[in-house]
Amino acid sequence: MKRIWVIAAALILIFCLWAGLILLVASGHWNPPGTWNFNETGTLGDSFGIVSAMMATAAAVFTFTTMENERSESRKRERAEQERDAQATLVQLLTLRNELIAGIEISVGKKLLSGHQAIEHMASSIADAVAKRSEEQSYTPIYNRWRNALGHYFRFTYHVVVFADGNFDYPKNYTNVRWLRSQLTNAEQTLIGVNCLYGEGRDQFKKLVEFHALLHNIHPEERKRLSFDVLFEPTAFDLAPRPSPPKSWQELLFERLKDTLRDELASLKKRAEGKV
Repeated sequence: MKRIWVIAAALILIFCLWAGLILLVASGHWNPPGTWNFNETGTLGDSFGIVSAMMATAAAVFTFTTMENERSESRKRERAEQERDAQATLVQLLTLRNELIAGIEISVGKKLLSGHQAIEHMASSIADAVAKRSEEQSYTPIYNRWRNALGHYFRFTYHVVVFADGNFDYPKNYTNVRWLRSQLTNAEQTLIGVNCLYGEGRDQFKKLVEFHALLHNIHPEERKRLSFDVLFEPTAFDLAPRPSPPKSWQELLFERLKDTLRDELASLKKRAEGKV
């Protein structure tokens, strides 16, 4: 809204300057005899038609921009309400994810491992197998052994990321996914990384992992051992800057109008000095 008023003020200023210029020339202040010079007035009056057309066009653009800005403000309010609801839902999803992990149980020989102990054992077994061969064949048999536990874990975690990514604008979606990232243990990040390379997560989950830097906390030696440095984009480890969001159409329009006004002012100055 501030930019719109700046544009309006600039247009009014141009109009006043131009009108003042016509009066100065016509009244003889720029004419040595000091008489009313109709020739000079006529010349400037002819050029005034160009300014009038420009002012009319700018006024139409200003009116349209003002209306669009009001609609934009309304959409922003609706978006803010939606985000508040989505924020509450995201907190619930993160809580449910922790409960899901706590409920994971696997049998290892005569032992029953649960929760993060189970996650750590599965991550260690899968990482060791993949590090030796770095092939899908070394991952699939071990994954199938714990398919029920891992499948549910991967699906739920994936949909939490999808929810946080899709219900918030950038960079807020990136910030919210960091909430999840702060909960991920090293073992969880290893499992997610391997799944994105050799499991069902290779199609969609890998893109989200790279965009939101979900593997940020994996130790550099572990990244190298599992070839993650080669197989993932640097953004997966937060080693590259995030891309800048595109400019809005209002910002582009403002820049274009600013350039046009600057050119018109330069042209008016040259005409007033008799160089054109």
